[in-house]
Amino acid sequence: MVSGARSVGILQGMDLLRRSSCVASAALLLLCAAPARSQDSASTRTGRAAVERCVEAMGGRARLREVRSAAIEIQAKASIKERHTLLLPSRALHYASRREGGAGFDVVVKGDKGFLCDRDPEGKTSYVEDLTEADLLEGAYERDVLFMPLLLEQLLADPRTRYDSRGPNSVGDVVVRVLAHPANGAVGEPFVIRLRFDKTSHLLVQSMGLVPCGADEGKKRFFSYGDYRAVGELKLPSSYSDERGKGTKPRAYRVTWSLNPKLSPTLFTRPRAGN
Repeated sequence: MVSGARSVGILQGMDLLRRSSCVASAALLLLCAAPARSQDSASTRTGRAAVERCVEAMGGRARLREVRSAAIEIQAKASIKERHTLLLPSRALHYASRREGGAGFDVVVKGDKGFLCDRDPEGKTSYVEDLTEADLLEGAYERDVLFMPLLLEQLLADPRTRYDSRGPNSVGDVVVRVLAHPANGAVGEPFVIRLRFDKTSHLLVQSMGLVPCGADEGKKRFFSYGDYRAVGELKLPSSYSDERGKGTKPRAYRVTWSLNPKLSPTLFTRPRAGN
């Protein structure tokens, strides 16, 4: 049984869905601090062009639009397996963490609703708890940076997305600051994220931002992608690293993608305890 105290910062217990941005309004200052630029400015056009080049290098917008669901499997530790399942275009997320014996927990973030449930070794629900609004925002942010390579087409398709090219960095990679809106129906303000694209391959190699609240408030947040490989008709990263705070040791891991997997019709449905 899990204590009700878990309802505060519930995602902090996960390796990937923990202690990150609750997307407070302070995050918007990252974008607003720069001089205002219109959507037709050179900075906007250059920034959008970098995202478009990346999408083309991954396989093109048409092929990305064919993806209606995706799953990432991670061997987080020797005894723990993680599976993140995403629905598109809604960006509903199902996260499952399982220990060797089969026990673990699930988290679902779906629009303005979400829940956590504990699972016993037989897979039955032993506890269910609704997520708070802060939990939903935190989960949505972590979901978006985890799946960002796959979500670039959504950024391009959303007329609300704002692009601010920051030019090449010290190694020549292209940096673009984007104002990315949550999926329709989701709570929260737009996310401010810096995207870094490889100067040669044009592929996305890092998402960056500042943690505006919580235990890591003010720390830099890095999420890196590498070793792009063919997954069907697309190229997607097979290696990830996650770093919270500049100078901290990143957590590196390999991932396995499944595109358009067959999903249970109840995967995103809130269960009852005992089921």
